[in-house]
Amino acid sequence: MAPAARMSLTATLFRTGAGAGAGAHCNPAQGGLRRYPAASLDSPTEAVMTISSLLSGYLEQRGARFDLCTHPRSRTSVQTARVAHVPLHQIAKPVIVEDDAGCVMAVVPADRVVKLGQLARLLERKHLHLADEDRIAELFIDCDRGAVPGLGMAWGVETVVDDELEANAVVYLEGGDHECLLRLSHAEFHALVRGARHGQFSVVPAH
Repeated sequence: MAPAARMSLTATLFRTGAGAGAGAHCNPAQGGLRRYPAASLDSPTEAVMTISSLLSGYLEQRGARFDLCTHPRSRTSVQTARVAHVPLHQIAKPVIVEDDAGCVMAVVPADRVVKLGQLARLLERKHLHLADEDRIAELFIDCDRGAVPGLGMAWGVETVVDDELEANAVVYLEGGDHECLLRLSHAEFHALVRGARHGQFSVVPAH
């Protein structure tokens, strides 16, 4: 990701520190964190972190309150959950699908997969299929591949949220790279996705 495509955002910061390994936690209930005392975006003692510029603007416009957490670099949601010590079910996994009408972001818990048939019926769009990586990179130009945050509205992408995800007391979002998570309460996440369509379209994958 080009540095010019990112900007600073302030919030409470949970930081694992340089070289932190498997003992680092992004879950405040687990301990092992350096917590900076910024309680909100306008706190006088703010910690600084960089996240996707469009995500940053979207959150600031809505006065969102959240915690930022850094963790050792990871490539998948499973790795992120492990190194950040957060439940996989609480990580929002965006799945980009498309048809001739355009793209949709379907957001599900990271331990579940999208049922395309159920999603297509919910959206009344019969020919949805998974978007390829190049198409996703074109849409989310200020994000690293594989680290797209589950708030497609920030990029003008229609978003639909699975009921299983919103049932969580806490939701974690990717920040746009592979080294930070945003931790939101249920109330904050619900407020951000209030305008999105909701439904049941995910399932635990068979092993």
